[in-house]
Amino acid sequence: FRVRIPLDDPEYIVHGPNEYGWMLVSVPLNDSVLVTVPDIVTGEPTWSKVVYARLWVQGFTQPDTLEIHDLGMVGNRWERREIQMCDSIVPPVQPGEQFTVSVVNNRENQEYIADPPPGVDPGKDDYGNVKLEQSLSLNCVNLLAGHQGIARQDFYTGADYTSYQSFRILVHGDGDQGEAFFQMGRDSVNYYELTVPLQRGWQVIDVPLQDMVSLKLLKDMQGMEYMRSGNLAVMGTPSFANVLTLALGVRNDLGVPLTAEVWINDITLRDPYRNRGYAHRLTAAVNFADLLSINGDYRMVDAEFHSLGV
Repeated sequence: FRVRIPLDDPEYIVHGPNEYGWMLVSVPLNDSVLVTVPDIVTGEPTWSKVVYARLWVQGFTQPDTLEIHDLGMVGNRWERREIQMCDSIVPPVQPGEQFTVSVVNNRENQEYIADPPPGVDPGKDDYGNVKLEQSLSLNCVNLLAGHQGIARQDFYTGADYTSYQSFRILVHGDGDQGEAFFQMGRDSVNYYELTVPLQRGWQVIDVPLQDMVSLKLLKDMQGMEYMRSGNLAVMGTPSFANVLTLALGVRNDLGVPLTAEVWINDITLRDPYRNRGYAHRLTAAVNFADLLSINGDYRMVDAEFHSLGV
């Protein structure tokens, strides 16, 4: 790909230039004018694997200095999946149903600026400007009853959440129909789930992880594959010690098609366990003139003591 970065087009200048000449320029990757494939390229380039980049400048009519503070890809890591049926007894997915995943932020979306997430302070940069703060936006149009749209984020190595007691999620709805859901687990058939009935405005939901673990234990005792209790559910055999996937989505639990926009802000682990850890070490050396030398070392570390470094 060849990406042209314009320095004189206000359509792409997000901020600036300030008194020192600094500006923030954003180029959408789907912009067919600025993002092109050169004629000399014979293959089919893809954004899924980029291993080389080259930067050059042109178009200057006099000597100048160009300073670049940061150059990077900006976006979200949530991958949109196709609309799914919640079970096999509902009607199949129809062509008119839509589900999209995007972001809203405090620089480009006036409705988000007017209704920011509670308790989230983006702070200010070195020039006194409010830093970028954004939320994931899940949009569904004509989502039929019993259908759901889902966005997923997968990890190469499992994350361990067992050092925390709870998590918090911020959910914003534009109406009081439908529900949002959040899943975390090993894969699409082994997960814990939280459902949030949509309301207009922001909701702050705190969930103790032990409540989910207790529900899983109850499910296993009764020999069931899936169990729901209130707004919590467990499918399969997930483990908070090995979380490989997260999923967010919108589900239609109504009898009529659903059109809604849902914002999801911070999903944070909270209340880390603060158990004291102990370690003991004793070293002794005894010398008997030139006849005998005895050295000893004793060390004890309990399970809650963790070393820094290795």
